[in-house]
Amino acid sequence: MQSTNQPPQPMIEILSRVAHELRDLAASTDGLHCLVDNIKWESIVEKHALMQSAQALDVFEQRLSGLSDFIFALADLMPSQWEVEGHVASRKVKLTALAVRLANQPSSPSTINQHIPGDLEFF
Repeated sequence: MQSTNQPPQPMIEILSRVAHELRDLAASTDGLHCLVDNIKWESIVEKHALMQSAQALDVFEQRLSGLSDFIFALADLMPSQWEVEGHVASRKVKLTALAVRLANQPSSPSTINQHIPGDLEFF
């Protein structure tokens, strides 16, 4: 990877940013349970498939949360002097806002609103 004029960042900080992203995803996934909370189960023909999907959401949330906890623990064990150019690695991330957060770069309106191929937009 090519270096830029930005200084290396402590690996602890980079791992913590990744762990925070995973924790946020886990919380968002947990919020999806509302999709099946108010279902009238007696009128559902494919109960088994719906239950499997609901359980898959729960497992997904637990795995994201577990990965977040693991990465936070790694960050706690990481020698503080280890540094890498995280901003270079963040260029591989297709979602612009996520790449900016992972690189720990200040957001500008042009960066946030810029459409990058791979970004998902419904509205």
